[in-house]
Amino acid sequence: MRGTCIFVLLICFGQGAVSGQQAKKNDGKVPIEDATRATNQQEIIARLFGVVNELKSESDKSAAALLQSEIADVLWRFDEPAARSIFRLAFDTVRQTSLNNSSSIDAKAKREALNQTRRRASALKTVLKRYGLHDRKGAEAWLKEFEDEIKAERKASENGKMSQEQADLLAEMALGLVSGDPKEAQRLGLLSLAAEEVPPAFDRLLMALRGKDKTLSDVLFRQAILTMTTRGFNYQAARLSTLANYEFFADGRPFPDVSPADVGLLIQYFVDAASAQAARWRSGSVRDGDEQISLGRFYSFLTSRAMPIVAYNSPDRLALLQSNVGELAQRLSIEQRQQAEMLASLTQQRSNQVDGSDSDIESRIHRAEQEKNSSTRNLLLRNLVITLMRRDPEQALPIARKIDDEEMRAQTEDDVYLVLMQRVFGGSSYDEARTLALKFNDPNSRARWLAQIASRVSLRSKDHTEAADFLSQAYSIAAKSDNTPAKLEVLLLIAKEFVRFDHDRGFDILSDAVDTANRLDTKAQSKPTHLSGPIMGVISITVVDGKEVSANIRATVDSIDFDQISAFAERDYVETNVRGSNIKDHFLRAKYLIALARSVLHVPRQGPAYERTLEDIISN
Repeated sequence: MRGTCIFVLLICFGQGAVSGQQAKKNDGKVPIEDATRATNQQEIIARLFGVVNELKSESDKSAAALLQSEIADVLWRFDEPAARSIFRLAFDTVRQTSLNNSSSIDAKAKREALNQTRRRASALKTVLKRYGLHDRKGAEAWLKEFEDEIKAERKASENGKMSQEQADLLAEMALGLVSGDPKEAQRLGLLSLAAEEVPPAFDRLLMALRGKDKTLSDVLFRQAILTMTTRGFNYQAARLSTLANYEFFADGRPFPDVSPADVGLLIQYFVDAASAQAARWRSGSVRDGDEQISLGRFYSFLTSRAMPIVAYNSPDRLALLQSNVGELAQRLSIEQRQQAEMLASLTQQRSNQVDGSDSDIESRIHRAEQEKNSSTRNLLLRNLVITLMRRDPEQALPIARKIDDEEMRAQTEDDVYLVLMQRVFGGSSYDEARTLALKFNDPNSRARWLAQIASRVSLRSKDHTEAADFLSQAYSIAAKSDNTPAKLEVLLLIAKEFVRFDHDRGFDILSDAVDTANRLDTKAQSKPTHLSGPIMGVISITVVDGKEVSANIRATVDSIDFDQISAFAERDYVETNVRGSNIKDHFLRAKYLIALARSVLHVPRQGPAYERTLEDIISN
């Protein structure tokens, strides 16, 4: 009750601030239009405070904190003391969220716990980033406070080690700090190595920091190897791949900026890890199940990546490595050997670039088609398409159609269509762009590209007949698709383009978008954006009209921000407000209201605190 009273007082303060600004601007003579605008601002600010209080009772603390921090960002220049209080509320909300003890739960629950840790870390770093835009020193103090808590808990633990959940959280937060504060990112990354296992996010952190400051990342690289060695060669195949990719080309040659000492350090680890694993099998200490799966992945890494590296850089150690690899091979199943062969084929395909000659391409297609395992064959074909399509998309399409798996084939074809769209989008021929847009396998992609073409058409002509034709076709396609976040996103886009020249049609489609939002299962997990295959997938990113797009990355509930409704609020605030009040889901309704407030208060949703990285998109 006490918190509610505080916010009521802040609402009154915010209203006074807006009214005072308007009155001063007009010297006490406020025209009707300005008075209406001031009233709308007062109302939306009051509603934002109400949403802050409503979010306190939500069980998803990470999502609630993100929305609270965005509200604080919107309110900052209208009521700074209140905004500071809301930022602190958001920070404490996610900081104090309890973590599950993943040491005593099954594999599925561990994956879910890791996902929640990632969401919590993402929320923490976003809250700090948004607060830091207004008060950098304050955000740094809060981060230091959080770190001190973790250090204190580590000292108080029985073994003096950090919990795995805390290490995961620190690594995720470090990843978010790489671009803005690489030294702090390195410090958090080193701190995260104090747990029993190296955190999963450490791999992404290492590569991201390498791109920013290799001197800093080299320290992380060496410390990771030391940590894994002292923990009994506690390896993961994915992590070993990251360490190899940090140092070497696909064919095993070291990068020019890598020191011989670091090359020797990693090679020694590969040899020692293989020897240790072979010794464990000989002693009979390896159990079935997860350890058998781990062995298969480790073997795949050794044969496809480690052996070429050792052969190129330290041939005198190759015989020992081959001996241990041969011993490990005897412990594998037939399926595990097939997976290892697939990974080796993909690695060879990446290291030998397509030279563009028909004979080279045909030979690679033939090699892929001779593969008996369907998953391996499909992945080899997709990899060849991705390699070839930027040079010759027309030649890549027939290869994509050879893929047996329906979903993978559709995604691969759409990746090629994106490359073709990159070439024609924004050109003089809208008919060519329309023809290409209609070839996409994904219906929402077809609708989205038609809507984006319509936007270009509207900019070039005052006659909206052609734009309306594109939008009507886009709507017809989208309306028939399943109720997904992707459908909601494309309906909002179509509605926004329509309302620019047809008020009624635009608001009608906005209502359809709200109905779609109400039919979404917001509690269900989003479908993973991965391709079929036992080991790995290949994701292609293409930049079209200045934006990164991919055929196998879809919109999610988390990615919906309702930015499109600013076009509606500019034309009719009251009607836009009413449409949004019909959204049933608390989080989606809050997002809609925040987008409406940004339009009314003229606070754009932009800047580093709102930029979604490729990593965010893929892991969403």
